[in-house]
Amino acid sequence: MATPKHGVTNTAKLDQMIADMRAADGWPLGMPPVLVAGDNEALTGSHRLAAAHTLGIEPQCLNIQAVIDQLIDDGYDWTEIICMDDYELARTLRTIGRADLADLALPEHRCR
Repeated sequence: MATPKHGVTNTAKLDQMIADMRAADGWPLGMPPVLVAGDNEALTGSHRLAAAHTLGIEPQCLNIQAVIDQLIDDGYDWTEIICMDDYELARTLRTIGRADLADLALPEHRCR
């Protein structure tokens, strides 16, 4: 399983994700994948990972290492990238023309 970026910071959000996963009997249709890179480190999705772990569900992850490599080539370093919040990551992904991934990083684009 991917390593979460941080622990659960919003128990109501976690509870809703657990309920959504239970209702779907797995990863809900429309719930975006967790963006991962490096040594399977999650760049997004700490609450989704916690909900999946609680229910014993395999999380849906999307490895974006090639995109991260592009950011590193553009002058970012791994520590800077892993410390970005969701909005910073989305802005950065947009600057390199990856709006598709940027949308997955934003909380408002995730199913409730």
